[in-house]
Amino acid sequence: MKKFLHGLFLCLAVLCFTAPPVLALELCVQVKEGKLMEQPSFFARLLKKIPYGRKVESLEEENGWHRIETPPGWMHASALTAQTVSLNPGQADAKITPDKEELALAGKGFNKKVEAKYRAQGKGDYKKVDKMEARFNFKQKELAGFLAEGGLKPGEDK
Repeated sequence: MKKFLHGLFLCLAVLCFTAPPVLALELCVQVKEGKLMEQPSFFARLLKKIPYGRKVESLEEENGWHRIETPPGWMHASALTAQTVSLNPGQADAKITPDKEELALAGKGFNKKVEAKYRAQGKGDYKKVDKMEARFNFKQKELAGFLAEGGLKPGEDK
């Protein structure tokens, strides 16, 4: 019985050390420029901007953030899709191409249908919001200074 248990333990140890690595999930960037961050936080240091349509491999997901293998960093799930993104809208797999306004609305969490519903209810003047956002185009260094001054740390936006 002792030999059997030792053999079983040895087999399990061999299996643990020779098991294939976990497969990465292939995703596509679905926004104009996906922001690859140093940590899983919107306030973390920006490492790189990944262009629309680029395929990336997600090693894990944590609170809506994907840890990307190459280049290494974190990207928010809202910038990624499991579907293949067409870079050429003339190809058969691209049924519609969003216009500039639709992309801007999607980036704000709206689509035309949602915005139309809010407008019908008299909720919000989005031209004023757009004007306000255009006035405050902060650089990453400015945001980092703001965070440091307020004693905030990347990763605390949960």
